[in-house]
Amino acid sequence: MKILDLDQRILIAIDVAIALTYLHLSAVAGETMICYNLKTTKILLTESYRAKLGTFELSRSGTVNQVIGTFSYMDPQYIRGELTVKSDVYTFGVILLEIISPRGPQMWNQDMLNPVIFDNHPDELQRFGIVAWALEKLKAGHASEILDDRLADHLDEEFLGGWLSLASWCTSYEVDDRPRIEEVGERLWEIWKDHRNRTGEPYEYERSWEEFVEVEGIPRARGVDSRDKSSGHAEFPAEGKVTKHQYSPDVSSPQLQMTEYYASPIGSDITLSPPLSPR
Repeated sequence: MKILDLDQRILIAIDVAIALTYLHLSAVAGETMICYNLKTTKILLTESYRAKLGTFELSRSGTVNQVIGTFSYMDPQYIRGELTVKSDVYTFGVILLEIISPRGPQMWNQDMLNPVIFDNHPDELQRFGIVAWALEKLKAGHASEILDDRLADHLDEEFLGGWLSLASWCTSYEVDDRPRIEEVGERLWEIWKDHRNRTGEPYEYERSWEEFVEVEGIPRARGVDSRDKSSGHAEFPAEGKVTKHQYSPDVSSPQLQMTEYYASPIGSDITLSPPLSPR
């Protein structure tokens, strides 16, 4: 079993932020793309532990008639029927918590099994799951209890504070209170560089976030040029509808997934599933 270290987890988060930035700033038929059903089992790892997004759904902003996805990762506003790019930001905030925590997102209370609560009081979802648990710990001044114990020797309070602050910002209840995904990526980049500087460890990239995205992110994402709105050649789904995009990695790519602990933990035992066969 391979346990991912802190640097590997941080770089996985940065890679996912790059992928989402590319989707949000690109366009198909003039529409911004939203990867609204993201979760850790859809994050694939190369042999060098670089992250790529696997099979996911694409949609565009608007009112949706049918909510699709895993509740524990869902933006509360999306559950109410409003899908925006900030829905991806909320989901990414859940993943940030999952990456450094011994708990997964699906820490359901038995009340969640009551359809009356879900149907009539969707706001109640905010009280459940890893987001509510983390907010409770933060308010009580017990931020260190959010952390996977196996990472404790590799980080400092400043790193933990910055990471949790970013996750909290991403999972703000109100859509307008959340950052854009490009802001999230830039903040992650600074958190990682500052952490490496404080620990005296060298880091591979001396560039700014913008340079890093240009060199490491955008060239790898082949397809529509985000600067050319007319370059989209695919017909985008109508409002409220979804299309699946099957990404076939060039290499044998294991998934980022965790062993069962609560319901679907990420931080408890980060393991690599058997590599996927190239398509």
